[in-house]
Amino acid sequence: MLDNQLYNRQRAIGLEIPNSVTIAGTGGVGAWVALSLAATGVPNLYLFDPDILEVSNLARLPFCISSIGKPKVEVVRDFISAIRPDCIVVAVQDKLEGIILDIQLCVSNVIVDCTDSVKSQIKIFKACRERGVRYVRAGYNVNHITVTGVISGFVRGEEEETYAEDPSWIAPPLVIAGEVLYKIMKSPDHEVSLDLGEIGIPVKKKTSRLTARCNQEGRTTRRRS
Repeated sequence: MLDNQLYNRQRAIGLEIPNSVTIAGTGGVGAWVALSLAATGVPNLYLFDPDILEVSNLARLPFCISSIGKPKVEVVRDFISAIRPDCIVVAVQDKLEGIILDIQLCVSNVIVDCTDSVKSQIKIFKACRERGVRYVRAGYNVNHITVTGVISGFVRGEEEETYAEDPSWIAPPLVIAGEVLYKIMKSPDHEVSLDLGEIGIPVKKKTSRLTARCNQEGRTTRRRS
């Protein structure tokens, strides 16, 4: 790999690239986060997700139809291996919890939590805080995206581990991946909680009117104001 050519233009940005990142959940959000981290030059990635790739996932991910039915972590690992063969990717088809979480806290600079379970998020967050490992939570609800270093709430009683088919599309995960990278590599205090429509600033629409000269000569040339 010709690293001098590959990363020459990004060196001037001054990115703080971690040596090792663990990603919990490799669905629509986690997969894009993993691909983006690898493309930026993170040398070691650990992927955790117990699920397989389904047809509906392809509406938000750049994977082949032939990958349907395969473990998500293996599909993401193989894609990364194709674009960054120097990146070491460990794919584990399991949840990030228990002894597995304890191990990852010993080998990871950052843990990115892309799970949907608040109960799981709290466990990972508390474990990271106790061990002094950076924690980043990333997710979205329709068009509202969240990237933060804290958990979203508290669980009372037993949380139902059920899958909800919430409305989703590819735009939020793409934006989230960039925000996660910015938080990890440029600004640790960076926090995001907004709708996609809130990004940007209002733009004043340009109007046009006929100039005096055009009116006199019957021309159709217009001047912008």
